[in-house]
Amino acid sequence: MTIYDLQGRPFEVESREAIFKRASNEGELRGDVHLQGPNDLQLRTQAMDFVEQGHTMVTERPAEIHYAGKYLAWGQQLTVKQNEQQFILDGRANVSTLPEVKPSVSIDSKQLVYDRKQLQLRIEGDARLARGPDHIEADRMVAFLEPDEQSMRF
Repeated sequence: MTIYDLQGRPFEVESREAIFKRASNEGELRGDVHLQGPNDLQLRTQAMDFVEQGHTMVTERPAEIHYAGKYLAWGQQLTVKQNEQQFILDGRANVSTLPEVKPSVSIDSKQLVYDRKQLQLRIEGDARLARGPDHIEADRMVAFLEPDEQSMRF
């Protein structure tokens, strides 16, 4: 099926099973869920729910996200709040560059919250940011992304 974000950009979604409730605009996807969108965005998980009239997407299982051809993100649960344009990776969460990207960058924490409206990434709980051989650790960090959303600035 094809879903659209608030900017009207299409996202192609596939799964083994799907239930869609047209009256509430809510649904469930089960089994090998794969979402593909703009900027080489790919998301894989085993289950995904669309709730709050389709404005919130939740994975109750681990989610893997590939983005911009150079990043891989992973979390035990993903929540996407479309109206607020917030992406929340809960549980043990990680974002790292693919092996061929130099210098390598990785972020580890208990929760990652990306606020797209503000281009702000909040790294919550046992936060660790590494770039090449350098790293910094803190309880919490905040970073800002460049307008193209492909690199950070502090």
